[in-house]
Amino acid sequence: MVATADLYPRRVSGVADARSDATRSSVFNPEQRGGIVRRYFLIFATLVGGCLIVSVLVELGFRFVETRQNLQTVHHQMAELAAVQIQNYVENIAQALRIAAAPRQLDDHQLTKDYAFNLRTLIKNVPSIRDVFAVGLDGRERLRVSRITESVANVSVDHSADPFFITARSGKTYFGPINFPSDSLEPRIAMSVPIEAYAGDVLGVLAAEVNVRYVWEVVQGIHIGKSGYAYVVSSAGTLVAHPDLQLVLQHKDFSNLPQVAALREPGSGESGTGLFWSLSGQPVFVSYQRIPDIGWTVLVERPLVEAYAPVLMSLGRTSGIMLVVCLLVVGAAVRLGRRVVKPIEVLREGAGQLEAGDLNARLHLDTGDEFEELAEDFNRMAARLQEAYAELEQKVAVRTQALEQSLNEVRALGETIQAVSASLNLQNVLQAIVLRATQLSQSDAGVIYGFDERAQAFRFRAGHLLRPEFISTLEAAPPKLGNSIIGRAGVTGDPQNISDLSDIGPSASLQFNTLLLAEGYRSILAVPIIHGVKLIGGIVLARRVVGGYSDREVDLLRTFANGSSIAIEHAHLFLEVGEKNTALQLASQHKSQFLANMSHELRTPMNAILGFTDLILDGIYGNLDERLRRPLEQLQINGQHLLRLINDVLDLAKIEAGRLELNVDEYNVDEILEALQATAHPLAETKGLTLSVLTESQIGYCYGDSKRMFQVLINVVGNAIKFTRHGGVEIVVAAENREIHYTIKDSGVGIAPDDLVSIFEEFGRGDPALAREFAGTGLGLAIAKRFVTMHGGRIWAESKLNVGSTFHVVVPRRTIDAGTGPQ
Repeated sequence: MVATADLYPRRVSGVADARSDATRSSVFNPEQRGGIVRRYFLIFATLVGGCLIVSVLVELGFRFVETRQNLQTVHHQMAELAAVQIQNYVENIAQALRIAAAPRQLDDHQLTKDYAFNLRTLIKNVPSIRDVFAVGLDGRERLRVSRITESVANVSVDHSADPFFITARSGKTYFGPINFPSDSLEPRIAMSVPIEAYAGDVLGVLAAEVNVRYVWEVVQGIHIGKSGYAYVVSSAGTLVAHPDLQLVLQHKDFSNLPQVAALREPGSGESGTGLFWSLSGQPVFVSYQRIPDIGWTVLVERPLVEAYAPVLMSLGRTSGIMLVVCLLVVGAAVRLGRRVVKPIEVLREGAGQLEAGDLNARLHLDTGDEFEELAEDFNRMAARLQEAYAELEQKVAVRTQALEQSLNEVRALGETIQAVSASLNLQNVLQAIVLRATQLSQSDAGVIYGFDERAQAFRFRAGHLLRPEFISTLEAAPPKLGNSIIGRAGVTGDPQNISDLSDIGPSASLQFNTLLLAEGYRSILAVPIIHGVKLIGGIVLARRVVGGYSDREVDLLRTFANGSSIAIEHAHLFLEVGEKNTALQLASQHKSQFLANMSHELRTPMNAILGFTDLILDGIYGNLDERLRRPLEQLQINGQHLLRLINDVLDLAKIEAGRLELNVDEYNVDEILEALQATAHPLAETKGLTLSVLTESQIGYCYGDSKRMFQVLINVVGNAIKFTRHGGVEIVVAAENREIHYTIKDSGVGIAPDDLVSIFEEFGRGDPALAREFAGTGLGLAIAKRFVTMHGGRIWAESKLNVGSTFHVVVPRRTIDAGTGPQ
């Protein structure tokens, strides 16, 4: 806003400058800006045409869905009708075969000669049956009647394993697969029914070879549209019937046709519809209906183009109508746009002249509508702008000067706060704050106080441009919270600005004001320093002239005080942290020295106790009574355990004190493993655990402190044995990338995920319940971690509760830089 106000008068006075020329060219250049016709009226035409297109497309969509539903219904009905006709045809033959199969009389439970008469009557009444023969329960033919060949039973053939015999003998009707005999071009199927004297008493099987040419007539009688047709396929995909008999006579296999292959998919159902490709490769609309029992399927196909021809014709007609309507809409929009564009061009030219700085520009339109009113409003606006230019330059100059001054103050304030925050020394920070505050406000003196909450008084911390004697006076007479100007600012939380101290006069209740007045200061400003909601001090600035501080100066110093509070608080915290760190270091040093002295004092008598116990057990002082041997052995074991604890405490104290160094030299890893197994095996055997050490090969020599590495491994393995109730402990050692990787795996109680880090800290023992069950000090793993770290290695654990734990110790094969303490 400021930049626009600053540049606008220059545009008026300098019309010929480059900026105005560029702007004017952009206003009157039609190639750079689109016309209203294109941007609005054509958009309107597009919206109208788009609505028409969308409505037509929606209508066509509904028509398409309805047409497809009608096609599905009609095609399914045709397929279902053909399936019913074929099924009835086959079922009638099967029914005639069942009637003929029932014997009217039996001779000793055998068929009589009258049965042959029944079969000849069957062939006479049912033209589709070519041959019929009766088979006994032994699978041999008993009787045969043929329409063409000689009616002689073939007793040499055993039909007991044939499907038609097995199915019919079980009491069911059998329908065989389609076949094309070599002596005929017509398709045939085999049928068989049981010969029963009464239900359930099967005497044999009556089988017939049936001509199913009638199915061709059913298929040829189905016509759908101009080129739609139907055909029948078997369950194996063999063509049974088709309008093109040549395909049937060629025994065409349709199993690879997509619509036929889909019938074999699970869930295809008894009937359905879909879009597929015909044998000739054109898209077709297909409906199918399965024929129960026989295993055939009737398919009705119709070319997709023919099926949707009515919808496509409707689409063509609708598209033509829509095109005509769209052209009419576009024409109307263009005509309407031309009538609107002319007055808009006039308005545009007038705006361009006004933008170029010609405030005398006026518009003249006589249209009698809203455009004429708009031109009058434009003229009034130009007149008002012309009147405002007289005062605008002066206002812009004043505002610019004020903004520049504010910007300088903000910049100076930022630099001041940055300079104050650059140090963490509290006294330096306070001295910098009072110095910068005095310079910002152009005061004659400045004081910064710290608030003593216990005494409810302000303590002198630093000053600027003050006499040493006056500083001593201020230190001796700290202002109270209730009887000073800085106290009033602290209570209210707002700066206190006094323009003339002499108007207040000397007062016992305002001793601080009296001291300032006696020093020659006439106007003062007190600003509280508050961090959050806590009062931490205040700044007092003074001038030797009457008049006080302006509101802008008060706001500036308030912001400065708020920013300075953070620097003061940081310096306070830094000072407190330094003091606490010093105290902690001193306490830790005393603790380490105490532990080292105590461990040494305890180890000396303990060594003496263990030494005398060994001498007694070895019989140096005479034969030992067996009743005393067991207590002495327990004394020796517990003493050794206590000595190890003392050594752990002593090692930890030396590490923390920085007095423990590694004795690095070459050592054999295999020897350490042998010693480890010899030491840990009795511990595991005592608890009934297994202990195994596995290495991929001889590890060989390494460079480090062998004693400390053995101590690390025995601490970790000892812990694994201690926390394992049953199972065992496995130690695996491998050399990997110039490192030695020790893996100690147990089947113990496990470690909770939250304790996987704390167990490596001093006295860290994990779950308190387990710590009470398994005794220990919690120093073993802490010392192990320190030694591994001093070798430049790492140690960590993985565990699952109630499953077991795995500890990993990885150290370099060659320790180059041996540490002397925790890293």
